[in-house]
Amino acid sequence: VLAGSGFGFRWWWLRRGLVSTDDAYVDASVALITPRVGGTVVELAVSDNWQVKRGDLLLRLDPTDFQITLRQAEAKLADTEHQVEELRAQVRAADSQVQLTQAELELASLDNTRTEQLFQKKVVSVEDLDHSRTALRVARSRVEAAREDAERARATLGIPIDAPVTDSPLVQQAAAQRDQAKLMLSYTELHAPFSGMVATRSVQLGQRVDPGQPVM
Repeated sequence: VLAGSGFGFRWWWLRRGLVSTDDAYVDASVALITPRVGGTVVELAVSDNWQVKRGDLLLRLDPTDFQITLRQAEAKLADTEHQVEELRAQVRAADSQVQLTQAELELASLDNTRTEQLFQKKVVSVEDLDHSRTALRVARSRVEAAREDAERARATLGIPIDAPVTDSPLVQQAAAQRDQAKLMLSYTELHAPFSGMVATRSVQLGQRVDPGQPVM
């Protein structure tokens, strides 16, 4: 009787704060891991019932194709920057040509003025006067053509001549493609969105997976 009483008291003491039920369940956050890009699984870092921390690597897809795309995008960006520098050089050359033709126009204008004066004094012939006037018209045409070439060069460049190369729309587009390729490469690694346990892994090493396919 004493032993039974002691056991009963101990049982009551230990369980007095506990609540029992036959309808219990576990409430937990569940994340379905799915890749954003397709590829072949080349590394599995976890298995069923593994504890993971947020940011831990879960699996890695073959990055080869995405690395090639990234290198191509980087090469295109470098080439585009070089093209912009060439366009900048063309603008400078066109501006120099404008200055040269303006100097030629000033000289032709002075020659024509002198020829007009000499013609009035009967020193030069009509042929000399016509030649002088023709040279002046040609010089004016050359200035106009040089100015148009400079404007076209500036329009093709698309930015002020002294602006950074990164301001060019062409460079910005190529940089965006580079960033997109870099982002796609990062998607070949799947990481834990939060700390927890791997409940079910449904993918094997060497298996080909598609975007959105559940893997664990």
